[in-house]
Parts: sequence; structure tokens; C-alpha cells
Amino acid sequence: MRSLFAFTAFLLLAGAVSLTDCPAQDNETPKSSPEALTVYSDAASFQNNGEFALSAEEWEKFLKEFPKDPLAPKARHYAGVCYLQLKAYDKAADHFETVLKADPKFELAEDAFLNLGWCRYSIQAEDRTETLTKAGEAFAALVRQFPKGKYTDQALFYLGEALYALKKKPEAIGAYRKLVDDHPKSSLRSDALYALGVTYEEEQEYAEAGAIYDLFLKEFADSALYTEVRMRKAETVLQAGDVEAAEKMFGEVAGVDGFVSADHAVFRQAYCAAKLEKLDEAGKLYAKLATDFPESTYLSDAIISAGRSFYRANDFANATTWFQKTIDAGRSDASEAAHWQCRIYLQNNEPAKAITLAQQQIPKAGESTFLVNLELDEADGLYAIPDRREDSLAGYLKIVSKHGDHELAAQALYNAAFTALEIGKYDDGLKHAAAFITKYSEDRFLPDTKYVAADCNLKLGKHEAAEAGYRDLLANHKEHAEYDSWRVRLGLVLYLQKKYEDAIAVLQETVKELKQPGQIAEGQFLLGASQFQLEQFEAAAQSLIAAIAAEPKWRQADETL
Repeated sequence: MRSLFAFTAFLLLAGAVSLTDCPAQDNETPKSSPEALTVYSDAASFQNNGEFALSAEEWEKFLKEFPKDPLAPKARHYAGVCYLQLKAYDKAADHFETVLKADPKFELAEDAFLNLGWCRYSIQAEDRTETLTKAGEAFAALVRQFPKGKYTDQALFYLGEALYALKKKPEAIGAYRKLVDDHPKSSLRSDALYALGVTYEEEQEYAEAGAIYDLFLKEFADSALYTEVRMRKAETVLQAGDVEAAEKMFGEVAGVDGFVSADHAVFRQAYCAAKLEKLDEAGKLYAKLATDFPESTYLSDAIISAGRSFYRANDFANATTWFQKTIDAGRSDASEAAHWQCRIYLQNNEPAKAITLAQQQIPKAGESTFLVNLELDEADGLYAIPDRREDSLAGYLKIVSKHGDHELAAQALYNAAFTALEIGKYDDGLKHAAAFITKYSEDRFLPDTKYVAADCNLKLGKHEAAEAGYRDLLANHKEHAEYDSWRVRLGLVLYLQKKYEDAIAVLQETVKELKQPGQIAEGQFLLGASQFQLEQFEAAAQSLIAAIAAEPKWRQADETL
């Protein structure tokens, strides 16, 4: 939005009324009566002395008593001027409109069109559509009839203002542009450049806005708007993709003493820092905004943004400070802050705190988009406490039941399947995994869920189904981080089925490519055990020795020995 500043003062046409307005009293020109001239003179005198209310009364008296007088059009016009000065815009507009309808070529028509437009523009109402539209029509008429008139620049400017207020921004741009291009010496040039640049910016025509701002900065270095235009120029640079340059420009503007929008400049500087992954710096800038500008409209956003930035920088101590401020304030973003604070507690191995905070905030979350996050946080906290994992399973399933279409529902269902595997409820694990595979076949947790199903089958002794599951994983998800683990798992299920030759064929290649000592040890052990069963004792001994060498104290080291 544009700054609320006063544009160059509108030229109210309330100049002195001269008695030379009276027509010459010859035989060809209609004559005013002495009585009419007396009233006209009194009205003019009052107006010339700034007594606009008395003058308006006299003009109205003239119009009532001498409606056909040759001076009546001017009297009506000047009555309009008095009402305009008295801010009786409706009455003033009616007089100007009446004059122009009676004679569009009225000798003061240019003044009347400008004043009519201003009156309509100035009328305040809940719905200004009609008055602004009429204002625009008056200003446009002036431009058409007087393309090189003395008020054309003003008419163009306020035509742009009326169109802007009507949200007709492309049309407003046309008016401002014509003023800028055709009236380079206008006293409204700086205002027009500013308005044009802002309207371009709001229409997301950032290159055009930037060019206009450059022109403003070149021509009006002494303007009260100079610093704001520098800030707006920085925004166009940011939108053009030069984040680093924009960050520097916002920082320079933010440092200008007394700049009324310094908080906005700091806010955008912080945004740029975050965009550049300078997360600690971004956090400090958001914190500075919240500290130095406690009345800023960006205060709430700055507080939680400080928390987010410090969180992403793994500075959990500072993140906690700012998240807690948001939670304590009880604003609409408290649910989000609580969610991230729960994640901090979980990463710090403080699940009880995460559970407590989530349970406190869930009833307050209402329609917050972070309600499901908090419910998941609570369930994750329960999972992190071994003897409460059964409760976590219920929590995950509750999310799936209540929020099946939410983006976190798939993760909750995967977590339910995995938890069932962990607590030995293998049939439940298979059921939840099957539900996941049916409903979320494109989700990122699909391979992990397939693994849960395969392992549940393994635990239940359904070795053929487990083997099929591991082979599917190895064939279709080769880029997964657990790929090597699945290769070892396939070797295990083959060994358990006494498919020793198949196990040897798989494991001989696998152990060459494993990287983690524990996986190498298990792979070599299964290879050696399979070779032993086929009485390949020398090879078996070498494999078992390799298992101990890889990880002397792995979980089956005693059996290996």
C-alpha cells in the first residue's frame, strides 16, 4: 500500500471575483439590472474577503431572484467555489454540474470541471464507487476538452487517484504515465512518479516500477519520500531475484535516522537474509525489529519469524525464547510456535515437555493449520517414552481417523504401522501398512511402510511374503537411504527359509558394497552361516572372521564367535 502522506495541495479555485465580470452595458449585450449588480457585488465582496458562508448566501439570493440574468452562470460557479471552501462538497458539485450541463463551453468550464472532479473525489461515503466514478468522469472531461490547459496535469493526477481508489490500476497507470510523460515541469511530477511506481509495483510490474523509482531518486533527492522510494526500489530489486543486493539496500534504508518505515525495511532485510540462508543473521534482525519497534504492525510476524530462523539455524535456545513470546501472547500463531517448540523438546530428548505443551495448545488451536501438527507432536512425545508407545499408537490412529485428508495423515499412518511393529503387534502393523499402501501410494513414506510390512511378515514367520516385500523394495526404491539395510534383510529371510545358495548369491555381492560396520558384520555373519550350512567351512570361517573384524561387539558377536 502507498504511504499515507499529503500530496501537493489541490488548487482550490476560490480566487477573487472581479466586477469586470459584469458585461459591458451596450445595446448588443444583455444587461444586468442595477438590483442584480448590487447583489452580485455584495456576494463578490464577501468571497474576496474570505466570508464564504455569507458569500454563498448572496450567490444563492442572486440565483433565486435573477435566474435569467447574464451573470447567473458565473454566480452559480462562484457559489460552487464557496461551498467547496466550506467543504459542502455535494452542494458545490451540484452547482458545477449544473453550469457545465447548461453550457459545456462556459468560459470558466476548465475551472468548473476541475472543481467538480475534486468535489466528487472528496465526498466520503461507505461506498465511494459512484462518487469516484463521477470524479474520474469530470477529470477525464477536462483532459479531453483542455488537453493543454492550465489544470490538465492536476486533472490527470486526480484521475489516476480516482481510478486507483476504484481498483482500476492499469487505467490509473495510464493517467499517471501521461502526466509524467507530457508534463515534465508539473508541480505534481514527484507525486505522480511516486504514485506511478507504487501502482506498477502493486501490479507486480517490478521492472517498470524500478525504472520509475530510479527516475524519482534522480530528480527528487530532497523529497520527503526519497528514503521510502529507496526502500521500494529495493523491493523491485528483490523481486527481480537479486536478493543479496536487495538485502544491502534494505539495510541502508533501515539505518536512516527518523525513517518512519524503518520497521518495514528491517523486516524485508531479515527476509532477504533468511532467503540467503543466513539464518542466524535473519533471526537477529527479526529480534531487533521486535525489540526496537514494539508498536510495529510487523511485531507478531517478527517474533515468530525470529523463532523460525533461530530454529532453522539449530540455535534452539534463542528459538525457544521467541517461540515462548508468541505462545505467551496467545495470538493466532501461538499454535505454530507451540509446534516448533514441541519439536525442540523432542530433539532435546524432553518428550514429557513436548506432550504437556501439545496438550495445552491443542484445545486452543481451533481451526489453526497447526492443529494436526500438535496432535502429531503429542503422539511423537508418547512414542519417545518406551512404556507409553501403546498410547502413541492410539494417537497416530486418531489423527488418521479425524484428519484423513490432511497432509500429515500419511505420516501418522506410517508411524502407527511402525509403532505396531515396534511393540510387537505385527498383525496390526500389517493392517496399517496395507491401509497406507492403498490410500497413499504416491506418498514419500511408501517405501518405509513397505519395509514395515515386510518386517511384520518376517516377525510372524511369513517368510515368503517377507522375501517378496524386500525384493520389491530393492527393485523399486534403489535411491532410499535404507537400501543397504534391506539387502541384508533379504539375506536374512533367505537364510531363515534355508535358501542358503540364494542367500550366499545375494550376500556375496552385498557385503562388498556395505559401508556401516554393523551392517557389514551382520551381512558377513549371514553369509558365513549360510556357507556353514552347506559345509563350506573354509569360506564360512573367513566370512565369520570378517564379521568380527568389522564390528567386534555387534549384537550377535557371541554367536558369530
